[in-house]
Amino acid sequence: MSLLITEFVKTLRGVKNVDRHCRRIEEWAAAGEAGTLYQAALALEAERTKDGIEGWAADSVQDRILRTLALTPHREFAVAALRLCSAGQQQHGRFTAQLLASGQALDTLFALFEHAGDEEAAHQETLACVLQEIVLRGTHAPENFPAVVRHFHERLHGQNHPLGWLPLSLAPPEVNLRACLRTYQLNGSSCSLPFGPEAAAQSDQPFESAAVPSRRIVEETTNPAWANQVGVAVANWEQESNGKTEARAFTVKSALSANDVLGPFLLSLDLTCLAGVRPDDVHLRVATPAEALEVLFSASANGGAYNSGRYGAYGRLEAWQSLAGLAGAAIGETFDAVSSRVESCAWWRFEANADWFYQIAWDLGLVALSPSGHAIHVLAATDTD
Repeated sequence: MSLLITEFVKTLRGVKNVDRHCRRIEEWAAAGEAGTLYQAALALEAERTKDGIEGWAADSVQDRILRTLALTPHREFAVAALRLCSAGQQQHGRFTAQLLASGQALDTLFALFEHAGDEEAAHQETLACVLQEIVLRGTHAPENFPAVVRHFHERLHGQNHPLGWLPLSLAPPEVNLRACLRTYQLNGSSCSLPFGPEAAAQSDQPFESAAVPSRRIVEETTNPAWANQVGVAVANWEQESNGKTEARAFTVKSALSANDVLGPFLLSLDLTCLAGVRPDDVHLRVATPAEALEVLFSASANGGAYNSGRYGAYGRLEAWQSLAGLAGAAIGETFDAVSSRVESCAWWRFEANADWFYQIAWDLGLVALSPSGHAIHVLAATDTD
């Protein structure tokens, strides 16, 4: 370890802020010293448990180094970020992958797969996420991917890796996903929210006051395995923030048409999220599969009020898993089969002025009606800061 790096780490002890260290990181980056940044991160990880280095300071500096490496458009910096992630400096390759896809040119990202070589196993998870981040940005046709990248994806599929289920091209319902991806800067990130009270005020329409067209015999068929599948895209809201979810499945003896899914019928299902709500306090409107996927992707990829979500690659996977459950797809169906089933369902979005919803920024409600009209599935989620 050089004296320069030793001093860099040593001076973190007892600091009140890390501005000085961030400036030094910027200086190293400007000088093209990706290797120095990589070594500094390794040294900090080795020394961070010693007395005098506050955890917040170590975390802040390590995060700044990773962001600098991943967001500086240069192959050497990208390789260092990949190595840093695989060396254990970041427990989630998902974050590193999204940073890399945000900051690096496409040819640099493809070069990472060449770089992995015999060490592919060590980098596999991060590279799997990088690949899906590339797909989400939709800037390259799959047939034009380098052979090494296509073969990597084939190996993932053969190994039953979760991300191997996803194709290398975007399906029709995914047209809006790129707009939901986070944008990154050295000091933070930002993303759009395609749900919440403001979205409802702009586009949702109030329930119609008409009576239910005819009396329906409805049976609830919710089971824990199905509810877990449907709720996977919003699970991080509960597990890592203050969120709550409700996933419910029902069968209807007399087939419903799209025109039958009115407010009174939805209220008749006795959903917890709509308990005590008046029809005028609920917003319901027809949605497209693309809109349904967009809100689920944003919920999973970008997280709720107090967390950062699963990032793009696993956000895509979890959005499709939730959408598959809502569409009535069986676990294990191919991506193409799920996509076709999703397209054949009728979809609605709903929100409500209800005690159950926090009505801050993270509220969503989805309804899916099967093509036969005999199954209706509901997912609601809310989170707060």
